[in-house]
Amino acid sequence: VLFQARAASSASLVGRFSSFQSDTMTYYGPDTIKLMGGISGGIMSNLTGIPFDRFRVLVAQDTLSSVSVMGHLKETFASPKAAFIGGFARIGMKQMATTLNLYVPPDFREKNP
Repeated sequence: VLFQARAASSASLVGRFSSFQSDTMTYYGPDTIKLMGGISGGIMSNLTGIPFDRFRVLVAQDTLSSVSVMGHLKETFASPKAAFIGGFARIGMKQMATTLNLYVPPDFREKNP
C-alpha cells in the first residue's frame, strides 16, 4: 500500500512537472530562452571570472614565490571590492574589443594591426 501511494504521488509530480514545462515553453519562445541563457551565462562568467582574474594576476606578479598560492587566494577574497573594481576594466576592455571588431572593416585591421 505504501509503495502504491509513493508511485501515485510520483506520477502526479511527473504530470505536474511536464505540464509546467509545456506551459513555460509556450510562454517563453526558444529565442527568449536562448537569450536569457546567454545573459545568465555572461553574468555568471563575470561573477566568477573577475575575482579569479585578480588571483591570476597576483600569482603571476609574485615572481619570487614569496607568498603561497593559498595566500594569494585568501588575499583575493579578502577584498572582493578590489577585485570587482578591476572587473569593470575587464568588462570595458571586452566591450571595446567587441566594438572594434564590429565597426572596423577586416581588411583595414589586417593592414593596420
